[in-house]
Amino acid sequence: MIVFDLLCGEGHRFEGWFGSAADFAAQKDRRQLACPSCGSGQVERVPSASRVNASSAPRDCGWR
Repeated sequence: MIVFDLLCGEGHRFEGWFGSAADFAAQKDRRQLACPSCGSGQVERVPSASRVNASSAPRDCGWR
Protein backbone atom coordinates (compact mmCIF):
# COMPACT_ATOMS: atom_id res chain seq x y z
CA MET A 1 0.00 0.00 0.00
CA ILE A 2 1.05 3.57 -0.62
CA VAL A 3 -0.25 6.64 1.22
CA PHE A 4 -0.75 9.91 -0.65
CA ASP A 5 -1.53 13.30 0.84
CA LEU A 6 -4.56 14.69 -0.95
CA LEU A 7 -6.23 18.10 -1.13
CA CYS A 8 -9.78 18.82 -2.22
CA GLY A 9 -11.00 21.88 -4.08
CA GLU A 10 -12.32 23.33 -0.80
CA GLY A 11 -8.88 23.16 0.84
CA HIS A 12 -9.34 20.09 3.06
CA ARG A 13 -6.19 17.99 3.37
CA PHE A 14 -6.47 14.23 3.94
CA GLU A 15 -4.73 10.91 3.27
CA GLY A 16 -5.63 8.28 0.73
CA TRP A 17 -4.35 4.70 0.69
CA PHE A 18 -3.81 3.06 -2.70
CA GLY A 19 -2.26 -0.11 -4.07
CA SER A 20 -0.05 1.95 -6.40
CA ALA A 21 0.24 5.33 -8.10
CA ALA A 22 -1.58 3.78 -11.06
CA ASP A 23 -4.48 2.83 -8.77
CA PHE A 24 -4.73 6.44 -7.60
CA ALA A 25 -4.72 7.70 -11.21
CA ALA A 26 -7.36 5.18 -12.27
CA GLN A 27 -9.68 6.08 -9.36
CA LYS A 28 -9.22 9.78 -10.11
CA ASP A 29 -9.98 9.23 -13.82
CA ARG A 30 -13.16 7.31 -12.90
CA ARG A 31 -14.11 10.11 -10.45
CA GLN A 32 -14.18 7.69 -7.52
CA LEU A 33 -12.31 9.98 -5.11
CA ALA A 34 -14.10 12.35 -2.74
CA CYS A 35 -13.14 14.47 0.25
CA PRO A 36 -14.27 12.84 3.51
CA SER A 37 -15.03 16.28 5.01
CA CYS A 38 -17.14 17.90 2.31
CA GLY A 39 -17.62 15.32 -0.44
CA SER A 40 -15.85 17.37 -3.12
CA GLY A 41 -14.74 15.24 -6.05
CA GLN A 42 -12.04 17.73 -7.02
CA VAL A 43 -9.07 15.88 -5.45
CA GLU A 44 -5.37 16.36 -6.17
CA ARG A 45 -2.17 14.82 -4.83
CA VAL A 46 0.02 17.22 -2.87
CA PRO A 47 3.64 16.86 -1.75
CA SER A 48 4.02 15.01 1.52
CA ALA A 49 6.63 15.33 4.22
CA SER A 50 9.27 12.64 4.39
CA ARG A 51 8.61 9.99 6.95
CA VAL A 52 11.37 8.58 9.10
CA ASN A 53 10.78 5.34 10.94
CA ALA A 54 12.89 5.56 14.07
CA SER A 55 12.80 3.39 17.12
CA SER A 56 12.10 5.11 20.42
CA ALA A 57 14.75 2.99 22.12
CA PRO A 58 18.37 4.11 21.62
CA ARG A 59 20.64 1.63 19.91
CA ASP A 60 23.87 0.42 21.46
CA CYS A 61 26.52 1.81 19.14
CA GLY A 62 29.22 -0.37 20.72
CA TRP A 63 31.36 2.50 22.01
CA ARG A 64 32.47 2.15 25.60
